[in-house]
Amino acid sequence: MDLYKYLPNNNIINWELIENEILKPFVEKLENTQQEYIYHQEGNVLIHTKMVCEALIKLEEYNKLNKRKQLELFLAALFHDLGKTVCTKIEDGKIVSPHHAVTGSLMVREYFWKELKYSGTKEYQTIRETICLLIKYHSKPIFIFDEERQIIKISLNNNLTNDFSIEMLYILSKADILGRIGNDQKNQLEKIEICRMNAENLNCYDKAFVFNNTHTKIEYVSGSNIWYNETLYDNTYGEVILICGLPGTGKDTYIKKNYPSLDVISLDDIRRELNIDPNDEQGQVYNIGKEKAKEYLRQKKSFIWNATNLTNLIRQKQIKLFHNYHASVRIVFLETSYENNIERNENRKHIVPQHIIDRMLRNLMIPEDYEAEIVEWEIV
Repeated sequence: MDLYKYLPNNNIINWELIENEILKPFVEKLENTQQEYIYHQEGNVLIHTKMVCEALIKLEEYNKLNKRKQLELFLAALFHDLGKTVCTKIEDGKIVSPHHAVTGSLMVREYFWKELKYSGTKEYQTIRETICLLIKYHSKPIFIFDEERQIIKISLNNNLTNDFSIEMLYILSKADILGRIGNDQKNQLEKIEICRMNAENLNCYDKAFVFNNTHTKIEYVSGSNIWYNETLYDNTYGEVILICGLPGTGKDTYIKKNYPSLDVISLDDIRRELNIDPNDEQGQVYNIGKEKAKEYLRQKKSFIWNATNLTNLIRQKQIKLFHNYHASVRIVFLETSYENNIERNENRKHIVPQHIIDRMLRNLMIPEDYEAEIVEWEIV
């Protein structure tokens, strides 16, 4: 799909085209989702969305960007509050939408990946994930404006998709504030300006913060009481490679091609050895894999942990174990197109039902740079 056709022409947004095409599945839900009056006197989420997009294209910072970044920002603005359609509720007489940014980023990833076919190429991945990161963090500049650690942590994702940056986040956040009617607008604009200045002072406004080594990076983003410009002694013995990706992506093939000499702990293999269905309780499967990992870790051996590993919580559970034994961690996320995924899954010996893969895609959280010493996104 040609997404560029949705960009404004001569500063005029074609809302009829947008509402009849790319936004069509969500228009009614956005229009029916109300917002807390104190902060959003303009009305429902659809009204707010349109105001944000209109505010965005008037910003000098936006108009200085290249076309691809303008596209990413415009689409991020268009979908930035999509999560409110499922997260909004009333608490203590007020309308709230907890976790709507993270939820919205998951919804947009699934929509772009599956329906718009934006998966399986580096360009599609860059555009899609830049949009998803912008949505996930769109309200952060207001809350982390003076938190150096959080600014640095978010900036690191520029290593994975160099279209994303604190600068892009600042522009979206500014448009989000200007695209509403509320009593706190001036205060919020001041906060994001402080966030911008802090990012500039940290030299990570338009690029990723650069640590002196990856061990210092992990210790700092994990919350250790150290200075970001320190150079900690790297006491890791070697590297554990954590593979993640949807079933049918081609993880086994990738491992054989790129790491033929490394031992592999495959949860799928353990599951089949025990004759345990993927939908059954997985505690025994994980515990056997964990004990095998401990054996390698005690021997200070490098190895591969091969599973879907589709959420941050699941990955961090493994990574914490690896770090406890002083292993460095490399996360390798593998992606193919939705069509290729279906075809490869159908041609594999052990087929995973398509509805299970679709459910996994719905909850997929692609690894971010702060999660491990090295994080890579690969197209296979």
